[in-house]
Amino acid sequence: MDAYDESTGGWDYIAAFSVNAGSTAPAGMVKLDIPTATYAVFPCTMPTIQETYDMIYQQWLPQSGYEHAHTPELERYGMTFNPEDPNSQFEICVPVTQK
Repeated sequence: MDAYDESTGGWDYIAAFSVNAGSTAPAGMVKLDIPTATYAVFPCTMPTIQETYDMIYQQWLPQSGYEHAHTPELERYGMTFNPEDPNSQFEICVPVTQK
């Protein structure tokens, strides 16, 4: 999950996983509730990550009927993702609302 932090001008990047409602975070971890959202989902590989983000923000989003929902973005690494294979796919999930 990543989100732009306006107070620092940087990005917060958090490795996350889902847990049951009402659970508590183990020591040294934080719990973050991600609001329900509609996501535009883009397949990606590690070698194309910057190119994919550029395409999303410079081409797709301005030309679509959507705008960023200003909630956290997600990168979803499924069960078949292999970090040792540069062609292994994952998904960039951008929260959107209709313009």
